[in-house]
Amino acid sequence: MKKRGTPLGLIGVVLIIVGCLFLSLLARVTKGTLRELPQRQIRPMVKRFTGRELPGKAEDLRAIFHSYRGLELIFVVFQTNQEGCSYILDAFVGKHVKMHEFPHAENNTFEWHGMADFSTGCRYQKQLGVVLFDEDLIGRIRRDDLEYVNTGRYPTDAVTGYYLAGASFDPSSKIWCHYAVVVFKDQGLVYICAEQVPKGVYFR
Repeated sequence: MKKRGTPLGLIGVVLIIVGCLFLSLLARVTKGTLRELPQRQIRPMVKRFTGRELPGKAEDLRAIFHSYRGLELIFVVFQTNQEGCSYILDAFVGKHVKMHEFPHAENNTFEWHGMADFSTGCRYQKQLGVVLFDEDLIGRIRRDDLEYVNTGRYPTDAVTGYYLAGASFDPSSKIWCHYAVVVFKDQGLVYICAEQVPKGVYFR
């Protein structure tokens, strides 16, 4: 007599496979989209996010894009010359933009909430296995300030540059854009974090 357990076993295997695929899809939907951008997409996306153009000289241009429930974030890095650094400062400075020079005794980088965006970028790049932001270089800004707090002077090799944080609103699309920019002037290095927040989205 032939056994009839085979069809039931096959159905069980199929259900397990379908269940695994569903859980995998659910995980991807929950986590959103995280990917490295091709170079051809970076400039247009920075323009769409911030309304600003990148300088003509932007070498080794790289970026990560993340989207989740309508919230979109972009993390950008590139190398430029002093003219490009000045261009970025002029382009992103505006009426509702805060700019700080570092190191500077009157600044307190521990209050720069936007620096957390770059830490987020560091976390995402580890997930993707790509090199974007230098986590140690970002950390040195805070460590230099901490040394000033403890000793009353900055290290002789303190990191130098500018930090900008601002926001803009597009009335036609009802979308807010928040951005933070760090220009390491001695290295000619520029880091940009920007996020678009559609109307009704109130979380990161």
